[in-house]
Amino acid sequence: MYMPGAQCFFDAVGDVHMQFQKERSKYIQVYEALLEQIKKEDTQEEKYLPSERILGERFGVDRLTVRKALNLLLRDGLILKKPGKGTVVLPRIKADISEDNSHTLAFILPRGSFSVDRITEPFHSNLFYSIGREIRGRGYNLLYTTIDRNGEFPVQLMKSGVAGFIFVSQAPEKALNQAEATNKPLVLVNRVHDRFPMVLEDRTNTAKIALDYLYSLGHRRIFFINGMDGYYTTDTCRDSYMDFVSIHSDVESRIFHSSWNFENGMEAMAKILEGQELPTAVCACNASVALGAMEAAKKRGLQVPGEISFVGFDETEQCMQFSPSLTSVGVDIPLLARVAVDTLFSSLEHGSPGPIRTVVPVKIFIRNSTGPAPENSGSPSR
Repeated sequence: MYMPGAQCFFDAVGDVHMQFQKERSKYIQVYEALLEQIKKEDTQEEKYLPSERILGERFGVDRLTVRKALNLLLRDGLILKKPGKGTVVLPRIKADISEDNSHTLAFILPRGSFSVDRITEPFHSNLFYSIGREIRGRGYNLLYTTIDRNGEFPVQLMKSGVAGFIFVSQAPEKALNQAEATNKPLVLVNRVHDRFPMVLEDRTNTAKIALDYLYSLGHRRIFFINGMDGYYTTDTCRDSYMDFVSIHSDVESRIFHSSWNFENGMEAMAKILEGQELPTAVCACNASVALGAMEAAKKRGLQVPGEISFVGFDETEQCMQFSPSLTSVGVDIPLLARVAVDTLFSSLEHGSPGPIRTVVPVKIFIRNSTGPAPENSGSPSR
């Protein structure tokens, strides 16, 4: 299904007639074919994938194979499933900067380890989509760009005349200073600063809610896979985890570090599995890492949640697309987007309020990846 009147991503593509390699899973090959097509497209507008049925007919595979391929694209943050509407291919960076940008806002994200110009984390994909929907309702457009690690603010963007900036995650100080010099308002999402307005997920309670829930299930050996230091989200969760451990002296704890994606979660879990004593529960810094860790545990033969439970610190579509579905603690992303947009528009009308903090609450979504601690209270078998 896709929206009537919306442009379909593969309207120009006929039957694929793939020659499948016998030694490789078909869904992986379908995923790779879709990924290649997505990379070729230069989509700046909302485009929808055909239905699973149509994709299955074009590739000559069943719907389950298509669904597994789409789950990988979802994991990579390249598509977004919209209930009742279809599957949208997320826009490719960068939107063209036109001569008149008086009704355009910029969504700016630090470039990650891999220098790509596409959002690769589902949380950021959902946030970008939600902010775009919010501002379109107010007569504005949204463009998306990245900042290099050296902190240089794009010169073209500085001269573009956009109305304001939304910086997401740990934007470099140099870029913030350069944006401030344009005299245009800006708001920071999940980044702490002493001069600019901030909209923050309640990450302190994110970790606390997850840990309290696992503790209530009887878990006393709870390990934590955190992201890289120096980010508001990861530093806050780390501190909350340490506070929890200091209060609950009967909890055995360890912190492992990871980057942000599925593969990083698998790698971190592989290190955990090398230990002599395994946890009965694992919390992870985001849904992708949690799902990667859970996959590594399943491949090792551990029963989820019978022998080990998992919780992720994000609420995205990913959580419901894997088996077992992932228990998560996360913010309402559309609400986070609305608060960020309200803050920016208030600055447009009245000037910057300075370093005010608006903290957006989180809640737990209990699914099938969590259960009571094993009765023997010892380490799961490896």
